[in-house]
Amino acid sequence: MFPTEHSGCVSFSLVTWLTGHFIKAFRTGLTKLDLFTLPPSDHAPPNAGRLQRIMDEMGEEKSLVRATWIFSRTRIFTATVIMLSSFILQFVGPVWQKLRYSDVLEA
Repeated sequence: MFPTEHSGCVSFSLVTWLTGHFIKAFRTGLTKLDLFTLPPSDHAPPNAGRLQRIMDEMGEEKSLVRATWIFSRTRIFTATVIMLSSFILQFVGPVWQKLRYSDVLEA
């Protein structure tokens, strides 16, 4: 079973669920039994079927680029929103802290 299905938000974000594998790989190396099995939603047949269905729905004007965009746009938009939020918070956090502490020091 893939460990990310059972890891929490912080563990997933910090990739701490891989720490044990990193240590084992460094010390003794990994075998085929140490590797994860993917969840069924990440296997190729369901995703290939979904992409094929999208291509079939396009009719005569088939385009691999357009089908790929339709296939992955939700993930791309979600990743973009999360990354932009992260960049904004990385800037706003220290500025807010500096303003907050400057008010404390002036008082």
